[in-house]
Amino acid sequence: MRRVLPVLALLAVLAGAAPALAAPQPEVRVFVGAKIPSEELRGARVNAAGKGVIVRVAPGKDRASGKVQTVGTFTPNPAQLTAIRAAAKGVYANAKVTVPKVRGEMYAAVTVKIGTKERTALGMHGISPQMKALLDALNVVLPPARQLPVPEGLVATAAFSPPEAKCPAGETATTASREVSLKDAAKAGMVKLASKGKISGDGVKVEGTWKPIKAPVKLRFNIEFIDSGPNPGAPTPSAVAGAIEGQLNGKLKFKGQPVKVDVVAKRRSSTEAPTPCFHQIYFYPERGVRDYVDGLDGLTNPQPQGGQWNYGGANDAVSWAHETMHLAGLDDQYRDFFQVGGKEYPVPSSVNSEDREALKKWAESKGLDVNAGKLHSIPHKGHENDLMGSAQAGFNVPEGALAKIWALSAKTVDIHGEPGDILLNKNPAHQNLGVGAAFDMSVKPGKPAVKEGMVAYCIDLQDKGPAVGDVFDVLGNAAERPEPGMAELARVLRHVDSLQQRLLEEVSGAQLAVWRVTNESGAASYSATVDAILAAAQVPPNVDFGTPHFETPNPGVPETTSITNGAIDPTVGTDPAVAAEIERQAVAPKPKLARLAIGPRRITSATRVLTVTFELSGAGDRVRARVFQRGRRKALRTTKLRTVEAGATSFALVVPKLSPGSYSVRLSGRFGQRTVRFTVSG
Repeated sequence: MRRVLPVLALLAVLAGAAPALAAPQPEVRVFVGAKIPSEELRGARVNAAGKGVIVRVAPGKDRASGKVQTVGTFTPNPAQLTAIRAAAKGVYANAKVTVPKVRGEMYAAVTVKIGTKERTALGMHGISPQMKALLDALNVVLPPARQLPVPEGLVATAAFSPPEAKCPAGETATTASREVSLKDAAKAGMVKLASKGKISGDGVKVEGTWKPIKAPVKLRFNIEFIDSGPNPGAPTPSAVAGAIEGQLNGKLKFKGQPVKVDVVAKRRSSTEAPTPCFHQIYFYPERGVRDYVDGLDGLTNPQPQGGQWNYGGANDAVSWAHETMHLAGLDDQYRDFFQVGGKEYPVPSSVNSEDREALKKWAESKGLDVNAGKLHSIPHKGHENDLMGSAQAGFNVPEGALAKIWALSAKTVDIHGEPGDILLNKNPAHQNLGVGAAFDMSVKPGKPAVKEGMVAYCIDLQDKGPAVGDVFDVLGNAAERPEPGMAELARVLRHVDSLQQRLLEEVSGAQLAVWRVTNESGAASYSATVDAILAAAQVPPNVDFGTPHFETPNPGVPETTSITNGAIDPTVGTDPAVAAEIERQAVAPKPKLARLAIGPRRITSATRVLTVTFELSGAGDRVRARVFQRGRRKALRTTKLRTVEAGATSFALVVPKLSPGSYSVRLSGRFGQRTVRFTVSG
């Protein structure tokens, strides 16, 4: 949610209301074109006064950056302007994402702003009838050479929430794990590192085994941001990820252990398919409406969620952090209120407070003075500083909210290799290696894992290359070593990691840059590629660093161990608390949801009762049902927890009065979460 909301000036159209000012006229921005970047996008803008501008986005670099050029102007006559405005209002009232079954090569993005409110409609491979009407109205005015192409394959309705691509088996869009370094994993006997016979690039095979050790919790979120159109001012995915991590890291703890947040962020255009196992978030310039994500499935459901976030506001980083924690299963800790004349009126959960018309209808039913009002939120008692109750700077997250995350994280250990980690070859005649790209591998109880790829570079030019099957010990990270040249080596390997574009690839010039630090007295110059790496890593020319060459005190032993100051580190024992948590989860019978259905699937606005039928196998459970409107996070109805036995169960679900649209019932319990959809007609 976004904490600071604009004053919601409801229209004074009720009987007896004072005369209102003239209604604001729509402002329109349109871009239409082919999906492929080698063709231009055509566009037009019409301001509230009725003045038009013709724009284009040139193919190539401009398409990639979103640079918009103005190429002309136009002024509709009164009849033409009336038609454009009417069509724009139709788009505004039916702002959706249109995705026809017949795939095409065109797409369109239409943004309509009326007063302070803005909505965007997207047509991927086709457009809605409302968007077609607007394009047709604009083309009446535009010169023939700059008219907008009208995509074919029209459909009347589609869901606004972005499509998601499910996760492959064993992967999740939000993951909770315990993170250990390569060195700590070696201390615990959890990892074996073996050479693949290469001196650089993808040269190490990693085998991992789970053990119940004490370690910090790591929360990883895969998030893909969807461009809503040419928005040159949009922050990069890495900037958004950094802002979220900056807000949350250092503030999340459980049982004395930090909870580290890692956001893996990507961007795609609205015409591209979603990346599997990534939450899908439409990303818009500040629109004065709340951010949201669909549902609160979080860690109980490994599949990705959809949503919409704004950027360009004063409190973006905290708002993004709030929404991110929804993706981890944390619920809101506030209630919406409508303020009129200094008095607060709680908005019922059955009213979608993000829907202007729904809020207006509710206010009118209460006989409120709706000429002016303000919607805002008040945290639940005890949650005044909670991020989920008041998304302002200086927030905290109570430990109790993280209990489920802590328990689930015990099932997975993430073995993490950092650029600069030094691997000592157990064969003293063969080369040692330095890790050159961040590495992560997840291991679970009873499920040993093997990963064939870890990027590393030779740090001993004078020795023979590693042989296939050579085993490595772990010295630790060069950045933490006091010896000469270690700080420079760490900077080179970290910069090399930043240059890696594809998984497991060898970065050009990286090996020579490493040898410059570890094996050479200092040449004046190498190739331009190598020189650039050294300059970025702040490695001066013509300096002999005197970098030492290490040997393991544990040669010939087939297991990977941890080495410190020339000695083998003691083996780290298991953590009884983690072992007990895993045993508790293993012993407790796990219920499975075999079937879920509701009836009827198509209802009218007058329907008040649905029948929910489901079947549990394996064990009984405590379940809860929630009713959601498609594209909205706030539940319209939430039942109390009910205890049910294994087998088939049916119960009557009372629903509030629902307006026409798409809805879902979400049943949750220890089995996870399952959704079944239904529709409401007029």
